[in-house]
Amino acid sequence: MKFCQKKNPPSINKAKSIVMNTEKLELKHLAAYLPYDLLVHSTYNGRTEKVIGLTKNVVMTVKADCENPVVWNPTYEEIKPYLRPLSQLTETITHNGETFVPVEKLIKDFTGGGDGMELTFYPDGCYFYAYRNGIHCIVPQGEMIEKLYEWHFDVTGSILSSNLALPLKD
Repeated sequence: MKFCQKKNPPSINKAKSIVMNTEKLELKHLAAYLPYDLLVHSTYNGRTEKVIGLTKNVVMTVKADCENPVVWNPTYEEIKPYLRPLSQLTETITHNGETFVPVEKLIKDFTGGGDGMELTFYPDGCYFYAYRNGIHCIVPQGEMIEKLYEWHFDVTGSILSSNLALPLKD
């Protein structure tokens, strides 16, 4: 099994990239994480809070460890989401009590795994390329990318690199 992360090849770079403008945090950056209990650091009160809703201008949050939650409505400027850098795809992580290496889980769950399997992720275009013994394999792109959002990866790599998020550590 082999994994690598690369920039798009020149022919793909001509296509429109999904890398988003990340001068400031916006709804479009967080929407895909909403179903997955995204945690954020609130700069206005210093707490870790769970996102429970999003609007164009406000993030609805509740204190992460509270039994009787009070809903807060910070602006996007008042929060920083906790996201995993793409470098953690090859490291052991713990998510919802399960410990695993994300790339190994992706290969096992979506390609059947096995010897001779290679997987490459292109964050500039947000897609996977898979080969088994040098032969290209079709992989379920949408489902694999969805898993990265579920595991709280900064899928495009642009939110963390713009200092709009904090690295999620186990």
